[in-house]
Amino acid sequence: MARQSLGFMALFLWFQRVAANVPIVIGIIGGTAEMECFYYGKEPFILNKFRIIWQEKEDRFCPIDIYSPGEDLKSSQCNEFQNRTLFSEQLKKGNFSLRLSNIHPDDDKTYKCVVLKNESGMFLPYNKSIVTLKVAAHYSKPVINITGQPGEEMILVCHSSHGYPQANLMWINQTDNNPLNATELNATRNSNGTFSISSTLRIKATSDTKLGCQIENPLLHQNITTTFIFGKESPRNSSIIDRSPGPVASGVVIIAVIVIAIIMFTFCWNKRRRSHQKAYAGVCKNEEAEHCNGAVELENI
Repeated sequence: MARQSLGFMALFLWFQRVAANVPIVIGIIGGTAEMECFYYGKEPFILNKFRIIWQEKEDRFCPIDIYSPGEDLKSSQCNEFQNRTLFSEQLKKGNFSLRLSNIHPDDDKTYKCVVLKNESGMFLPYNKSIVTLKVAAHYSKPVINITGQPGEEMILVCHSSHGYPQANLMWINQTDNNPLNATELNATRNSNGTFSISSTLRIKATSDTKLGCQIENPLLHQNITTTFIFGKESPRNSSIIDRSPGPVASGVVIIAVIVIAIIMFTFCWNKRRRSHQKAYAGVCKNEEAEHCNGAVELENI
């Protein structure tokens, strides 16, 4: 009985070891990912002796792609993978890796690369590799919308979009770094399979309260926060409020400056001209009349 228990334990540990060694590839939605598979034999590699089948780990024989020497087996390829796969350019050197393009959430699965070798006219199992493809997408920077004024109950709604898988969203009091209670996370699926998430927080904020809305996508190690500060006059959020003057306001300011400059220039010019004319006329009063006519005329203008 003890030997049987030890046998089951050894088998369990072997399965745990196999599961732990399965490589994980991350593919971004709409992008491309490469799943690796190689020839590890000791004898010289000859491609024409091998058939390579990529398929889902489950025994659903609907291959992702197949390479078979002298045969075109594309007709047996799964419909959802057609025109999306490409074997490695190093296939002739024993690189059986497969590139999958236009990734979408349904591709989030575990796959296997089955290698068959031609022995006496029959393709027999030779090797197998397992790869897990994890699909992901980056979330947009959180945006906070506010209703209400400091000193009374305020409603804050934080939302972020086009990420995958469903991420964590939390509110944090950045004064003491403690989490805040909010409504349950709302998540909706977009047409391309990504998620849009939002959360609502009701709080009676005081002056200089500092809150943060944080998005965490562990698969991509993505952690982004939008901070909101409630000042004495009005709440402000550096990430969504633009305090620079708009194009209309800027144009009005520029025109006003130009007008003021013209008025000041005109005033100074006239003042200087009158002073010059009076000084010249005063000098002419001591001269002969025939030399003063011009100056007198200027003074009377």
